Amino acid sequence: MGPDFDGNAAIRQLRRHANAASRFIPVVVTSAYTEVHHVVASRDAGADQFLAKPFTVKLIFQHLKTVVEHQQPFVRTKAYFGPDRRRKTKPAPDGWERRGAKPKDAAPKPDSATPETENKDPAPKAASATPETEKKDSAPG
Repeated sequence: MGPDFDGNAAIRQLRRHANAASRFIPVVVTSAYTEVHHVVASRDAGADQFLAKPFTVKLIFQHLKTVVEHQQPFVRTKAYFGPDRRRKTKPAPDGWERRGAKPKDAAPKPDSATPETENKDPAPKAASATPETEKKDSAPG
């Protein structure tokens, strides 16, 4: 494309205009530059998929099928518009852990140190063998 206008610039241009229907067109980047920073740059520009060269027709078909059948929802921020870049589905954080900050009135977790347990030996005690556990360990299985 040229030294000043690469594929990532084309993707950013495609995604730029707020009222253009073209901003929702799926984009599959094909490149021989597979270093992490190249893949991340394409993803951050708004690419839906990244396909490393060399590739087969079957692989192109699989990526296009994925883009069409499982399109990611689009995200809009001040610096980015494009498909949601999160690929892993994790459950939503619950309670105060969501932001990593504990509210002042929250009860301490059971494993956290409290004034009563702060000076106690934190090292776990070694489990002693009992006749029952010895039978289980020596039983043929």
